[in-house]
Parts: sequence; C-alpha cells; structure tokens
Amino acid sequence: MILFFSALFFAVMPLSVRGWCHPNFEGAALTVVWNNTCSWSAEPAVGAPISASTLPSKFFFQQNGDDPDITYTIKTAANINFAAESNGERLFIDNADWSGNNENQKWRVLCGSCEMDISQKQGVVASYCQITSKTDDFCIMEGYGPGPLRQLVQFQLYPVRDSDIK
Repeated sequence: MILFFSALFFAVMPLSVRGWCHPNFEGAALTVVWNNTCSWSAEPAVGAPISASTLPSKFFFQQNGDDPDITYTIKTAANINFAAESNGERLFIDNADWSGNNENQKWRVLCGSCEMDISQKQGVVASYCQITSKTDDFCIMEGYGPGPLRQLVQFQLYPVRDSDIK
C-alpha cells in the first residue's frame, strides 16, 4: 500500500543546539527518514519543494570542512547540481553553490548516535538527528497544511547503494 502525503509541508523553527555527534557520511547517498514512515522527497529542479513521501529521494550530505562550526551541503543524488536551501520560511531545491558562499545551503546535522565506517553498513547510520539551517539556527519541522508545526525529533539516515540511485 502506498500512502500519499499531499498536505505535508516543511517549515523552520528555532532550535537550541545540543552537544551531539556530527556524522561522517563518507560520500554515501542517504535517505532521510522519520518515524519509520516518511522520507524527504524532491525533484532535482530549481524551486522544487522538499516534502514528505513514502517514495524517498536520495541525498548526499557533503561536509563543508568548516571548523569548529561543522556544516553540510545537502545535494540531490539524482543530480548533484542541485542542493537543499532554506529562505527562512520553506525548504526547497536550488542550483548548488559550488563556491560555498551561499549560507542558505549550509546545514548543521547533529545526531544522537552516529555509526562509524558507514560504507560497510546497512540500515540506520545516524539517528535522532536534527538538521538546522546555519543562517538562522532554525530546525527543519513538519506541519500539516496551515495547522501547528511539530519538531522532527527522529530523523534517521540510511545509506543507499549506487545501483539504487535514480
């Protein structure tokens, strides 16, 4: 059975940063899953929203090498010329900024647990993750239509084999 979540939108809300682990994704393509039901999904096209779906998209979390403020650029695995961006109100896909100057494409990823050597793992490689925008420290949240928002507290990240990338 396939479920369709047409009314699920993403927004951003403030989050206080905690001292959790910063995962090393070792270049693996990942799916972003919460509550074992829905995943991030997005078309690799400028302006496409990142939404919830039971048909997940794959993403590369590229560590930017920032020190001490570790950030990631989240690129679509289907086409690395596109990256996740936030304008403070919504989460969407835009052209990847290869210069590294677009702060709206930099994300902090803090997780409650981070696996090591993930290239050798299957299943969850990071859990209890919070993904926040570097520009405003807002946490990615989910909301149903215009109603109240709630925090996504159980992001889990799964590696994807190269043969699964479409």
